[in-house]
Amino acid sequence: PPSETDGPPGTFAIARAVAALGHNAIVVTETCNEAVFGAALKNLVLPEKSGSVSMEIFPPSFSDSDEARFTKLAKSSQLLIACERAGPGKDGICYTMRGIDMNAKGL
Repeated sequence: PPSETDGPPGTFAIARAVAALGHNAIVVTETCNEAVFGAALKNLVLPEKSGSVSMEIFPPSFSDSDEARFTKLAKSSQLLIACERAGPGKDGICYTMRGIDMNAKGL
């Protein structure tokens, strides 16, 4: 399915704020989002003397080692923020909240 268009900027705005407060932020996403989230991370400018922002990538279907890695991340985290992802409707098409066909628009 297509990715959210506002999710990556919002995700990294929150991650930057967390880092600015001196904490370390780990953005967790699926392989389908790796390029766009990676570009956002690459261009992220952090204030001096801040924490860090890094990224962990997971496949859409977890293996046992993926599950263990994810569980370890979750248990070591103090704050979790979810960035939703579009899913197909009954007709197999992904829509925005306004009912726009994301597939047809190339989103």
